[in-house]
Amino acid sequence: VIRSGIRGEDLPIEFITSVDAERELVRFFSKLPFNTPEDKRFDIALAVTVANNGLVSGNFDFNIDTGDLYFRLTQSFIGGTVLSDELFDFVIFVSASTIDEYNDKFFLIAKDKMTLQQFIDENK
Repeated sequence: VIRSGIRGEDLPIEFITSVDAERELVRFFSKLPFNTPEDKRFDIALAVTVANNGLVSGNFDFNIDTGDLYFRLTQSFIGGTVLSDELFDFVIFVSASTIDEYNDKFFLIAKDKMTLQQFIDENK
């Protein structure tokens, strides 16, 4: 298990990367560094759905009860794929760039500085 973080163009990205040798998986998990107020949770839930629809690897998860927003990516190394620097580079780069692309938009919705419709229009 590796706990680390990086700074994107705006919000910091703290993450955990782990290897599940038994299931032959590399996992990346990151909690976004803000909480969604109750009155914005429905909008964030819909924005997460819109964002996830366009992702090829990984996805955002939203806990509507707590307002917590997460990103996770799981990559298999079954069938000859070797645990390599390239595999970890892929997992971390794809995850970090995806979070960096969306975290500020989710934050703006949560702070009532972007509407859900603006988010949808930007992410069609």
